[in-house]
Amino acid sequence: MGLRVLINDFLQDKPFISAALTSSLLAVASDLFTQLLALQRRHVDGRQTLAFAAWGAGFLGLWYCLVYRAYDRLFGGFPFGVRVAVMCAVDNAVHMPLVSIPLFYLFMGWARGSPLHQNTRALRKEWWQTVWMGWLIWVPFQTLNFSLVPLHLRLPAMMVVSFFWNALLSYLVAPEEQPKSVLPDEENTDI
Repeated sequence: MGLRVLINDFLQDKPFISAALTSSLLAVASDLFTQLLALQRRHVDGRQTLAFAAWGAGFLGLWYCLVYRAYDRLFGGFPFGVRVAVMCAVDNAVHMPLVSIPLFYLFMGWARGSPLHQNTRALRKEWWQTVWMGWLIWVPFQTLNFSLVPLHLRLPAMMVVSFFWNALLSYLVAPEEQPKSVLPDEENTDI
């Protein structure tokens, strides 16, 4: 039996364990990538990295494993095109902006020891930019993911793209050592 078959069987037979492990490892890797390469830090913020590990295992791994299965149960009987469109709409217009992003900012702030009012302020300040960037990444990807990828491989496929998404989020929640905007400044559009 080849490695590919073993991995495929593990993903099908142990979806929650495989989701938590894989997602946690990729979340940590993306946070370390951001801290060491993008932010060029000399020392890793271990608290932030542990928070990304927990976020990866709990939310990205376990929660999304449940969400993707629920989408399949709720919308699996719809005609193909309608099913893909509804799954993308629910994920990107409801789940990401109203559940995922708020929980991310509140969780990361809590993990850093920041008071709730500071976390909600950061959420309000960064919410629209984060949602916008999320739509640019996730709408095209989820359209392909929900239309071409079998259910047991959707989460691993999402985790690969999440490496880059988590790197962006790691950058956005990093302490104020650099400018935070990843979108052009409205006042200064010279790029």
